[in-house]
Amino acid sequence: MGTGSISERIARYAIESVVEETQSELHAEQQSVLTLSLMDWIAVGRAGVDEPVSGVVRSVCCAQGGREQAGVFGSSQRLPARLAAQVNGATSHALDYDDTHFLHVGHTSVVVFSAAFALGESQSV
Repeated sequence: MGTGSISERIARYAIESVVEETQSELHAEQQSVLTLSLMDWIAVGRAGVDEPVSGVVRSVCCAQGGREQAGVFGSSQRLPARLAAQVNGATSHALDYDDTHFLHVGHTSVVVFSAAFALGESQSV
């Protein structure tokens, strides 16, 4: 059994997996899925800006303020990464169009890209 909390062990495993994956080239099919998922996330994020749920989440998060780390759909205001991820996640899922494959029906890019881009911006990546 490894040392550290379960969260630390999961994080270490995830980081090691990412490093290993980035050391090898993505297969063409993986690259295609990644590209389509990114395009989907951007399209539904922009389309979802005027949805009522998006406006509510954006207003609540923008009112909290904080360090200007990451951009959000539908606002020129930058928010702390955690709030930007929340706004972008809610906004890009507001219309509930799913980027799916046959083994998983869901909109996983909403969570992954919203968090990854907010974190990347906050770290100036």
